[in-house]
Amino acid sequence: MSDKTYPSHFLALLIEKQGMCCAIYLESFPETSLQIDHRIPFEIGGENTDSPNEYMLLCASANRKKSWSCQHCQNWVLKNIDNCLSCYWAYPESYQHIAMQKIHRTDIIWTGDEVAEYKKLKNAAKQTKQSIPSYIKQLLYKHLNKK
Repeated sequence: MSDKTYPSHFLALLIEKQGMCCAIYLESFPETSLQIDHRIPFEIGGENTDSPNEYMLLCASANRKKSWSCQHCQNWVLKNIDNCLSCYWAYPESYQHIAMQKIHRTDIIWTGDEVAEYKKLKNAAKQTKQSIPSYIKQLLYKHLNKK
């Protein structure tokens, strides 16, 4: 991992370009909760330029998930930058795979008053003996297949 410290003006530039939004969760976070991360892991791509396009803002949770996933990816050994260029962790806005696995994902964060709705989903899932993600997928399938 790169231990590079970024100047405050670089963070301000990324916030101007990307908003105060975690690139993975697509939710707003306070500036103090956002971390600057290489889109292509330092261990694979080396030191990037100072182009803001080569970096993303992540909340701490997303940054840990990305780090773990990248470190356990087959590409960690292969070190093929092209694999990273089409990966969710580098470009969640346009990707073909997650850590070289044919997977797509959506993360949903429930905050404030929305937590009550989450609890309703959790209880409904429990009653049907499903996980929350399975239950939400079932609801989406029904909605999308309605005519």
